[in-house]
Amino acid sequence: FAGTALAQGSKEAEAAIKERVDNAQLIENRRWNLLLKSGAVVKLPESDVGLALRTLALSQEKEQIMDWDISAIDLRDPGRIIFRTKLGKVREYKTGLGLAQAL
Repeated sequence: FAGTALAQGSKEAEAAIKERVDNAQLIENRRWNLLLKSGAVVKLPESDVGLALRTLALSQEKEQIMDWDISAIDLRDPGRIIFRTKLGKVREYKTGLGLAQAL
């Protein structure tokens, strides 16, 4: 359940993200994917889920990244956020957090 994945993160991050999460998947019994109501998937890392959720919450607060036309947000590398755009929607996103790489 989504609450399990969010429970591993911080309460602040949970509040900002929880309303957008539809469900969560445990991947290979090691890490979580959050399935958003928009249809996008947020790929969380195996460790330091709290940092990944805080990064996502901050990015949402500053740039509304969960409102972008994307199919996936990959947070498994703590040094960057990777976006997968929906078919035909490739573009470069510039954020206050730096240049976002859209695949």
